[in-house]
Amino acid sequence: MKNKINEFLKDAIAITNKDGKEVKQNITDNDARTMKIEGKGYESAYNAQAAVCGKNGIIVAADVTNQGNDVQQLQPMLELTEELAPEELKENFKNGKHLADNGYDSVDNAIYAYKNKLNTFIPPGAAKELYGKETAESEPKSIGTKNCKIEKNGADVKITCPGGLELTKCTKTKIKDETYYHFPVYDNDKCKVCAFFSKYFDKKKEGNRKAFRIKVELLDNWELILENRAKIESEEGKIIYSKRMGAIEKVFGHIKANVGCR
Repeated sequence: MKNKINEFLKDAIAITNKDGKEVKQNITDNDARTMKIEGKGYESAYNAQAAVCGKNGIIVAADVTNQGNDVQQLQPMLELTEELAPEELKENFKNGKHLADNGYDSVDNAIYAYKNKLNTFIPPGAAKELYGKETAESEPKSIGTKNCKIEKNGADVKITCPGGLELTKCTKTKIKDETYYHFPVYDNDKCKVCAFFSKYFDKKKEGNRKAFRIKVELLDNWELILENRAKIESEEGKIIYSKRMGAIEKVFGHIKANVGCR
């Protein structure tokens, strides 16, 4: 084993993730990556992708990647599906309905589908913080922007925190590689008597609150994201999306259980 490691290290090149941190490498399969496997912890693995015809269950496109996250695979799989479609069926692809689970939800994917006039149905995943939700005092241990009500009228944005305080967009701030709209709280006295004060303000640093902030690309594409959500939550959208599991999961089930390829 020691010889194998030394042999590997001679030509090994450091591989980093999107955060710039070096990732572990498999010395017998250098292309594999450590991925979280549901119910099994972490394993050296690949991420298999497939697109299936909803009408007959035939796999129309497939790929394997060493990226553990599905969100970056939607665009290449859509492009591969169109590329592999026979010329006489490419129009069917353009006019079809493309269903994917919430692991593929992102602003970039929503913009891509909009620009390419593709009718996608993807449940809220990464962009769910834009929708706002009511928060009961006994609910989460902490609250943030996802618990606020967001109202947008053109360039004017207002968020209302669970305690009823109205805040308007003020500045942009950059954290690592992400840019955010920052909603400052000016009236700390109102916050101190709020039922949510202990869930929002940092207990370790007295008076130092967490920031209400939203990613720029999320808020700038707010209307498009909400339009997609309304589409999939409509009665017609629910019926359309309900066909996804029956189309694709039986294919993966067959590959795993019957073929034995996991």
